[in-house]
Amino acid sequence: MSETLDRATARLANLEAMEPLLNALRVLSLSSMHMTLNRMRSVENYAARFTSIAQQLVNLSTTAKTTSSKEETAVDIENSKPKKALLVILGSVRGICGAFNRNLASKSKEVIREIYAPDVTLEVWAFGARLQTKLQVEQVAYTAFEPLISGSLPDEAKANQMMRTWLAEFESGELASVDVLSYRSLKGTSSYQPEVTRLLPSEKIQVEESPEALPTLWPYPIIEGDPESILEKIERHLIAIKFYELLLETVAAENTYRFQTLEQAKDTTADLIEELTLEIMTEKRHATTKQIHELVVGAGLIGPR
Repeated sequence: MSETLDRATARLANLEAMEPLLNALRVLSLSSMHMTLNRMRSVENYAARFTSIAQQLVNLSTTAKTTSSKEETAVDIENSKPKKALLVILGSVRGICGAFNRNLASKSKEVIREIYAPDVTLEVWAFGARLQTKLQVEQVAYTAFEPLISGSLPDEAKANQMMRTWLAEFESGELASVDVLSYRSLKGTSSYQPEVTRLLPSEKIQVEESPEALPTLWPYPIIEGDPESILEKIERHLIAIKFYELLLETVAAENTYRFQTLEQAKDTTADLIEELTLEIMTEKRHATTKQIHELVVGAGLIGPR
């Protein structure tokens, strides 16, 4: 065989060996994405039930007492005036996900410039080695952390422990705010883009104007003790749930990017296999024609060209 045919045959063999691997990784990414989305729906339903119970508690509390509590909290925060803020960036755990981490790193510079005042001491926590590499390129200072994702799902225990630490520092006045830069889904689509979500300070659960319009709970919650104390615990839990949802959405976005990258690689590989197959067939026809010509010339049936 000619050198061109040898080279084309070797490339075709490599691509044919690679194609099943690409398909397997593609299916795995799609499966992980759907598993994460199902998990997100379960967590959303779980959070909705807590929110409904919290709303019942809000309406059990007296308006005056609730207002007083909110005013005291506002005064405490204003008096302490902490200057330390935390920006958490959730990167990808594995590779083959295109511009996932590059987009996050680029967005982080914009966020730091537009959101935080010059007198704020900002700490940036970067989760994931691949993200950290991109932040270095963008010259963004950060503290490196191991990913909060184990396998295809977030490590709930680690996330909760981290959230409890942030809550304690926020309530003691050490932290002014905690923001999370991560991929969020665009409403009504399967696309994701980097967005900032504020975890702390969190939004307070508002009192419904028409309590009778609240969703009916079954079984109806039996509330014992101080409603405001229970409400405070539920609000803390809802913040932790929100952080966990952001981690899940990061996993879903990462696998979506990976699936799209592998889908493009699969199509490109299929096109290359088709091109190389045609090239090999053409080279073989040329080689066969040349051999026949040499035999005919050797037999003296025709003269050499």
